[in-house]
Amino acid sequence: MSATIRLDRITPADIDAARARLPRAFAARWTERALRLALAVAVVGWLGYLHWLFDFGKIFSGLSRLWVIVGLMVDWSQFATWDHVEILKSMLETVTMAFLGTLLASVVALPLGFLGARNIIPVAVLRFLARRMFDVFRGLDQLIWALVFVRAMGLGPIAGILDLRL
Repeated sequence: MSATIRLDRITPADIDAARARLPRAFAARWTERALRLALAVAVVGWLGYLHWLFDFGKIFSGLSRLWVIVGLMVDWSQFATWDHVEILKSMLETVTMAFLGTLLASVVALPLGFLGARNIIPVAVLRFLARRMFDVFRGLDQLIWALVFVRAMGLGPIAGILDLRL
């Protein structure tokens, strides 16, 4: 009698039974395991080298300066002496600037967005240049964060890493 198994009738129990009968057929080969281990050791070594190269410990020395900046942002000890009318006026100006900036950006971005579309600009070079221009515009906020981290951590790769991760 022939043992024919149709693929549409294999159940998880059949797979478990086959795995119990032939465990080596379902296990990774020793060469695969050795390759995975070697790759993991290489990645950990590479990351360790990068930590040493970029003096990643500097991040912990710079955190105290970063907390000073954060502390100054949330210091409310002199709240009673503030000019509350001026503060409310400044808050209203800030919200107005944010609203108008977003509105203006939306009005400008809508027609510019078509420049990156393949069906509108069929010339690949022009479309590529338009998309890179959009990348520059999107990257401006990263520049602002970079300035904050350079001030807190000092000029170096740690400030850049923190800027890219934020």
